[in-house]
Amino acid sequence: MNNNLAVFNSDEFGEVRVVNVDGESVFIAKDICTSLDYTWNGNSRIAHVPSEWRGVTSVVTTSGTQKMAYLTEQGVYFFLVRSDKPKALPLQKWISGDVIPSIRKTGLFATLPAVQCGLVTQLGTDTWTTTEKIAEVFGRRHDNVITAFERGMEECERISDEMSLENRGGLEFKMELTSYIDSRGRVQPCYRINRPLFNYVALNFTGDNANKYRFMFIHQFEAMDRYIRVQLAKQMIYTKEADQSVYVIKNEQTGLVKIGVAKDPLQRMQTLANQSGCRLQMVYCTPKCKNAYSIEQDIHKRLSEDREVGEWFNVPEVDVVDILQSMALDFGSGFLGLEDNYE
Repeated sequence: MNNNLAVFNSDEFGEVRVVNVDGESVFIAKDICTSLDYTWNGNSRIAHVPSEWRGVTSVVTTSGTQKMAYLTEQGVYFFLVRSDKPKALPLQKWISGDVIPSIRKTGLFATLPAVQCGLVTQLGTDTWTTTEKIAEVFGRRHDNVITAFERGMEECERISDEMSLENRGGLEFKMELTSYIDSRGRVQPCYRINRPLFNYVALNFTGDNANKYRFMFIHQFEAMDRYIRVQLAKQMIYTKEADQSVYVIKNEQTGLVKIGVAKDPLQRMQTLANQSGCRLQMVYCTPKCKNAYSIEQDIHKRLSEDREVGEWFNVPEVDVVDILQSMALDFGSGFLGLEDNYE
Protein backbone atom coordinates (compact mmCIF):
# COMPACT_ATOMS: atom_id res chain seq x y z
CA MET A 1 0.00 0.00 0.00
CA ASN A 2 1.20 3.52 -0.79
CA ASN A 3 1.05 5.82 2.23
CA ASN A 4 2.80 8.90 0.80
CA LEU A 5 0.77 11.54 -0.99
CA ALA A 6 1.88 15.11 -1.62
CA VAL A 7 -0.38 17.82 -2.98
CA PHE A 8 0.81 20.62 -5.25
CA ASN A 9 -1.51 23.56 -5.82
CA SER A 10 -1.71 26.06 -8.63
CA ASP A 11 -4.22 28.85 -9.13
CA GLU A 12 -4.27 27.99 -12.84
CA PHE A 13 -4.31 24.18 -12.71
CA GLY A 14 -5.82 23.39 -9.32
CA GLU A 15 -4.65 20.44 -7.25
CA VAL A 16 -2.18 17.84 -8.53
CA ARG A 17 -1.38 14.89 -6.30
CA VAL A 18 1.95 13.07 -6.42
CA VAL A 19 2.52 9.68 -4.82
CA ASN A 20 5.53 7.45 -4.29
CA VAL A 21 5.48 4.07 -6.02
CA ASP A 22 8.55 1.91 -5.46
CA GLY A 23 10.72 4.97 -4.90
CA GLU A 24 9.44 6.86 -7.96
CA SER A 25 7.28 9.99 -7.86
CA VAL A 26 4.19 9.49 -10.04
CA PHE A 27 1.18 11.68 -10.78
CA ILE A 28 -2.49 10.89 -10.17
CA ALA A 29 -3.84 10.66 -13.73
CA LYS A 30 -7.25 12.12 -12.89
CA ASP A 31 -5.61 15.34 -11.62
CA ILE A 32 -3.58 15.76 -14.81
CA CYS A 33 -6.72 15.29 -16.91
CA THR A 34 -8.93 17.65 -14.91
CA SER A 35 -6.15 20.26 -14.94
CA LEU A 36 -6.62 20.30 -18.73
CA ASP A 37 -10.44 20.44 -18.40
CA TYR A 38 -10.89 16.86 -19.61
CA THR A 39 -13.75 14.84 -18.14
CA TRP A 40 -12.26 11.92 -16.23
CA ASN A 41 -13.71 8.69 -17.58
CA GLY A 42 -11.33 6.25 -15.97
CA ASN A 43 -8.35 4.48 -17.47
CA SER A 44 -9.69 4.88 -21.01
CA ARG A 45 -8.64 8.53 -20.86
CA ILE A 46 -4.96 7.52 -20.62
CA ALA A 47 -5.13 4.27 -22.60
CA HIS A 48 -2.96 5.70 -25.39
CA VAL A 49 -0.04 6.23 -22.98
CA PRO A 50 2.48 3.34 -23.19
CA SER A 51 1.76 0.79 -20.47
CA GLU A 52 5.22 1.13 -18.89
CA TRP A 53 4.44 4.80 -18.18
CA ARG A 54 1.10 4.29 -16.41
CA GLY A 55 -0.34 2.07 -13.71
CA VAL A 56 -2.62 1.75 -10.69
CA THR A 57 -1.70 2.14 -7.03
CA SER A 58 -3.40 2.25 -3.62
CA VAL A 59 -3.67 5.70 -2.07
CA VAL A 60 -4.80 6.58 1.46
CA THR A 61 -7.50 9.25 1.37
CA THR A 62 -10.01 10.69 3.82
CA SER A 63 -12.52 8.16 2.46
CA GLY A 64 -10.20 5.22 3.03
CA THR A 65 -7.79 3.40 0.73
CA GLN A 66 -8.62 3.80 -2.96
CA LYS A 67 -7.18 2.45 -6.19
CA MET A 68 -6.03 5.30 -8.43
CA ALA A 69 -4.55 5.42 -11.91
CA TYR A 70 -1.22 7.19 -12.21
CA LEU A 71 1.20 8.46 -14.83
CA THR A 72 4.97 8.44 -14.48
CA GLU A 73 6.87 11.62 -15.31
CA GLN A 74 7.46 10.29 -18.83
CA GLY A 75 3.79 9.37 -19.08
CA VAL A 76 2.72 12.88 -18.11
CA TYR A 77 4.91 14.42 -20.79
CA PHE A 78 3.67 11.89 -23.37
CA PHE A 79 0.06 12.73 -22.47
CA LEU A 80 0.60 16.50 -22.55
CA VAL A 81 2.50 16.58 -25.85
CA ARG A 82 -0.39 14.79 -27.54
CA SER A 83 -3.06 17.02 -26.05
CA ASP A 84 -4.66 19.79 -28.10
CA LYS A 85 -5.77 21.69 -25.00
CA PRO A 86 -4.40 25.27 -24.73
CA LYS A 87 -3.33 24.61 -21.12
CA ALA A 88 -1.18 21.59 -22.03
CA LEU A 89 2.05 23.54 -22.59
CA PRO A 90 1.65 25.80 -19.52
CA LEU A 91 0.90 22.70 -17.40
CA GLN A 92 4.00 20.98 -18.74
CA LYS A 93 6.09 24.04 -17.89
CA TRP A 94 4.68 24.13 -14.34
CA ILE A 95 5.34 20.44 -13.74
CA SER A 96 8.82 20.44 -15.25
CA GLY A 97 9.78 23.86 -13.88
CA ASP A 98 8.28 23.79 -10.37
CA VAL A 99 6.87 20.44 -9.27
CA ILE A 100 9.61 18.06 -10.42
CA PRO A 101 12.51 20.30 -9.24
CA SER A 102 10.78 20.69 -5.85
CA ILE A 103 10.51 16.93 -5.44
CA ARG A 104 14.12 16.33 -6.47
CA LYS A 105 15.53 19.15 -4.40
CA THR A 106 13.77 18.31 -1.15
CA GLY A 107 13.63 14.54 -1.35
CA LEU A 108 9.92 14.98 -0.74
CA PHE A 109 8.87 11.49 0.21
CA ALA A 110 11.77 10.76 2.52
CA THR A 111 10.28 12.75 5.41
CA LEU A 112 6.70 13.69 4.54
CA PRO A 113 4.20 11.89 6.75
CA ALA A 114 2.04 14.99 7.02
CA VAL A 115 0.11 14.66 3.79
CA GLN A 116 -0.92 11.02 3.81
CA CYS A 117 -4.57 12.02 3.50
CA GLY A 118 -3.96 15.25 1.62
CA LEU A 119 -5.56 17.32 4.39
CA VAL A 120 -2.66 19.76 4.72
CA THR A 121 -0.49 21.21 1.98
CA GLN A 122 2.64 23.31 1.83
CA LEU A 123 2.93 26.60 -0.03
CA GLY A 124 6.36 28.12 0.46
CA THR A 125 7.00 27.95 4.18
CA ASP A 126 3.31 28.09 5.15
CA THR A 127 0.95 25.20 5.84
CA TRP A 128 -2.67 25.28 4.71
CA THR A 129 -5.88 23.33 4.47
CA THR A 130 -9.10 24.27 2.66
CA THR A 131 -12.72 24.73 3.62
CA GLU A 132 -13.60 22.03 1.08
CA LYS A 133 -11.41 19.47 2.88
CA ILE A 134 -12.71 20.58 6.29
CA ALA A 135 -16.33 20.18 5.12
CA GLU A 136 -15.57 16.73 3.71
CA VAL A 137 -13.88 15.42 6.85
CA PHE A 138 -16.29 16.93 9.39
CA GLY A 139 -19.31 15.94 7.29
CA ARG A 140 -20.66 19.48 7.05
CA ARG A 141 -22.17 21.50 4.23
CA HIS A 142 -19.44 23.44 2.50
CA ASP A 143 -21.37 26.71 2.51
CA ASN A 144 -21.83 26.44 6.29
CA VAL A 145 -18.11 25.83 6.76
CA ILE A 146 -17.30 28.85 4.59
CA THR A 147 -19.66 30.99 6.70
CA ALA A 148 -18.03 29.75 9.93
CA PHE A 149 -14.55 30.65 8.73
CA GLU A 150 -15.61 34.02 7.32
CA ARG A 151 -17.06 34.92 10.71
CA GLY A 152 -14.00 33.50 12.46
CA MET A 153 -11.72 35.58 10.26
CA GLU A 154 -13.67 38.73 11.15
CA GLU A 155 -13.19 37.94 14.84
CA CYS A 156 -9.49 37.27 14.32
CA GLU A 157 -9.07 40.56 12.46
CA ARG A 158 -10.58 42.38 15.43
CA ILE A 159 -8.15 40.53 17.71
CA SER A 160 -5.28 41.51 15.44
CA ASP A 161 -6.34 45.17 15.56
CA GLU A 162 -6.44 45.11 19.36
CA MET A 163 -3.23 43.15 20.00
CA SER A 164 0.24 43.43 18.52
CA LEU A 165 1.73 40.45 16.69
CA GLU A 166 4.19 39.94 19.54
CA ASN A 167 1.46 40.01 22.21
CA ARG A 168 -0.55 37.35 20.42
CA GLY A 169 2.46 35.04 20.27
CA GLY A 170 3.35 35.77 16.66
CA LEU A 171 0.10 34.23 15.40
CA GLU A 172 -1.15 35.40 12.03
CA PHE A 173 -4.61 34.42 10.82
CA LYS A 174 -4.80 33.91 7.07
CA MET A 175 -7.61 33.05 4.67
CA GLU A 176 -7.23 33.19 0.88
CA LEU A 177 -9.82 32.61 -1.82
CA THR A 178 -9.04 29.65 -4.09
CA SER A 179 -11.05 26.94 -5.90
CA TYR A 180 -11.50 23.21 -6.31
CA ILE A 181 -13.15 20.86 -8.78
CA ASP A 182 -16.25 19.12 -7.42
CA SER A 183 -17.43 15.57 -8.15
CA ARG A 184 -19.29 16.80 -11.25
CA GLY A 185 -16.19 18.45 -12.70
CA ARG A 186 -17.27 21.99 -11.88
CA VAL A 187 -14.92 24.64 -10.54
CA GLN A 188 -16.17 25.78 -7.13
CA PRO A 189 -14.88 28.51 -4.79
CA CYS A 190 -13.37 27.67 -1.43
CA TYR A 191 -10.95 29.21 1.05
CA ARG A 192 -7.39 28.29 1.87
CA ILE A 193 -7.00 28.34 5.68
CA ASN A 194 -3.77 28.52 7.70
CA ARG A 195 -3.15 26.65 10.93
CA PRO A 196 -3.92 29.42 13.50
CA LEU A 197 -7.25 30.21 11.85
CA PHE A 198 -8.19 26.53 11.65
CA ASN A 199 -7.39 26.04 15.34
CA TYR A 200 -9.42 29.09 16.31
CA VAL A 201 -12.57 28.23 14.33
CA ALA A 202 -12.57 24.42 14.43
CA LEU A 203 -12.43 24.48 18.23
CA ASN A 204 -16.13 25.40 18.09
CA PHE A 205 -17.09 22.46 15.88
CA THR A 206 -19.24 19.89 17.68
CA GLY A 207 -20.87 16.62 16.80
CA ASP A 208 -19.89 12.99 16.47
CA ASN A 209 -16.13 12.48 16.16
CA ALA A 210 -15.44 16.24 16.01
CA ASN A 211 -12.52 15.88 18.43
CA LYS A 212 -11.06 13.06 16.36
CA TYR A 213 -11.30 15.08 13.15
CA ARG A 214 -9.69 18.11 14.80
CA PHE A 215 -6.83 15.90 15.95
CA MET A 216 -6.37 14.58 12.40
CA PHE A 217 -5.88 18.10 11.09
CA ILE A 218 -3.72 19.28 14.01
CA HIS A 219 -1.51 16.19 13.71
CA GLN A 220 -0.96 16.76 10.02
CA PHE A 221 -0.33 20.48 10.48
CA GLU A 222 2.33 19.62 13.06
CA ALA A 223 3.92 16.98 10.85
CA MET A 224 4.00 19.33 7.86
CA ASP A 225 5.49 22.15 9.95
CA ARG A 226 8.15 19.70 11.16
CA TYR A 227 8.87 18.69 7.56
CA ILE A 228 9.31 22.34 6.55
CA ARG A 229 11.70 22.94 9.47
CA VAL A 230 13.78 19.94 8.43
CA GLN A 231 13.94 21.13 4.83
CA LEU A 232 14.97 24.61 5.94
CA ALA A 233 17.64 23.04 8.12
CA LYS A 234 18.95 21.06 5.18
CA GLN A 235 19.48 24.30 3.31
CA MET A 236 22.22 25.25 5.74
CA ILE A 237 25.48 23.52 4.89
CA TYR A 238 28.10 23.50 7.63
CA THR A 239 31.64 22.64 6.49
CA LYS A 240 35.17 23.28 7.64
CA GLU A 241 35.50 25.83 4.85
CA ALA A 242 32.41 27.77 5.93
CA ASP A 243 33.21 31.22 7.29
CA GLN A 244 29.98 33.24 7.28
CA SER A 245 27.13 33.48 9.81
CA VAL A 246 23.59 34.79 9.45
CA TYR A 247 22.84 37.22 12.26
CA VAL A 248 19.78 38.99 13.67
CA ILE A 249 20.36 42.41 15.25
CA LYS A 250 17.67 44.52 16.91
CA ASN A 251 17.69 48.30 17.15
CA GLU A 252 16.37 48.84 20.68
CA GLN A 253 15.29 52.40 19.90
CA THR A 254 13.26 51.75 16.75
CA GLY A 255 12.42 48.07 17.27
CA LEU A 256 13.55 47.28 13.73
CA VAL A 257 15.42 44.05 13.08
CA LYS A 258 18.39 43.61 10.75
CA ILE A 259 19.10 40.27 9.07
CA GLY A 260 22.55 40.07 7.56
CA VAL A 261 25.68 38.01 6.96
CA ALA A 262 29.14 38.52 8.42
CA LYS A 263 32.30 36.62 9.29
CA ASP A 264 32.29 38.30 12.71
CA PRO A 265 28.70 39.28 13.64
CA LEU A 266 29.72 40.95 16.92
CA GLN A 267 32.25 43.12 15.15
CA ARG A 268 29.67 43.93 12.52
CA MET A 269 27.21 45.01 15.23
CA GLN A 270 29.86 47.19 16.85
CA THR A 271 30.51 48.90 13.49
CA LEU A 272 26.79 49.50 12.93
CA ALA A 273 26.40 50.90 16.45
CA ASN A 274 29.30 53.30 15.92
CA GLN A 275 27.89 54.45 12.59
CA SER A 276 24.30 54.94 13.77
CA GLY A 277 24.77 55.95 17.39
CA CYS A 278 21.92 53.58 18.27
CA ARG A 279 21.77 50.91 20.93
CA LEU A 280 21.84 47.51 19.22
CA GLN A 281 21.38 44.01 20.53
CA MET A 282 22.57 40.73 19.00
CA VAL A 283 19.40 38.61 19.09
CA TYR A 284 20.59 35.51 17.28
CA CYS A 285 23.47 34.18 15.23
CA THR A 286 23.89 30.92 13.31
CA PRO A 287 27.04 28.81 13.31
CA LYS A 288 29.40 29.37 10.39
CA CYS A 289 27.81 28.04 7.22
CA LYS A 290 28.76 27.78 3.58
CA ASN A 291 25.58 29.20 2.06
CA ALA A 292 24.76 32.00 4.48
CA TYR A 293 23.93 34.42 1.66
CA SER A 294 21.34 32.03 0.20
CA ILE A 295 19.69 31.73 3.61
CA GLU A 296 19.75 35.50 4.06
CA GLN A 297 18.14 36.05 0.66
CA ASP A 298 15.47 33.45 1.38
CA ILE A 299 14.48 35.17 4.64
CA HIS A 300 14.59 38.63 3.05
CA LYS A 301 12.21 37.43 0.34
CA ARG A 302 9.85 35.89 2.86
CA LEU A 303 9.71 39.11 4.89
CA SER A 304 9.67 41.47 1.91
CA GLU A 305 6.35 43.06 2.91
CA ASP A 306 7.87 44.01 6.29
CA ARG A 307 11.03 45.62 4.88
CA GLU A 308 11.61 49.18 6.07
CA VAL A 309 14.95 49.96 4.45
CA GLY A 310 17.86 47.84 3.23
CA GLU A 311 18.25 44.84 5.52
CA TRP A 312 16.07 46.32 8.29
CA PHE A 313 12.61 44.86 8.84
CA ASN A 314 9.64 45.87 10.96
CA VAL A 315 8.92 42.38 12.29
CA PRO A 316 9.14 40.71 15.71
CA GLU A 317 12.58 39.16 16.09
CA VAL A 318 10.92 35.94 17.25
CA ASP A 319 9.59 35.36 13.73
CA VAL A 320 13.08 35.52 12.26
CA VAL A 321 14.61 33.46 15.04
CA ASP A 322 11.98 30.76 14.58
CA ILE A 323 13.27 30.17 11.07
CA LEU A 324 16.96 30.31 11.88
CA GLN A 325 16.69 28.38 15.13
CA SER A 326 14.84 25.54 13.48
CA MET A 327 17.73 25.25 11.05
CA ALA A 328 20.41 25.50 13.70
CA LEU A 329 18.79 23.14 16.18
CA ASP A 330 18.86 20.35 13.64
CA PHE A 331 22.63 20.79 13.58
CA GLY A 332 23.00 20.81 17.36
CA SER A 333 23.22 24.53 17.92
CA GLY A 334 20.75 26.85 19.58
CA PHE A 335 20.92 30.44 20.79
CA LEU A 336 24.48 31.61 21.27
CA GLY A 337 23.48 33.39 24.45
CA LEU A 338 24.91 36.71 23.32
CA GLU A 339 23.80 39.26 25.87
CA ASP A 340 26.11 42.06 24.78
CA ASN A 341 24.56 45.39 23.89
CA TYR A 342 26.37 48.14 22.04
CA GLU A 343 25.70 51.81 21.74
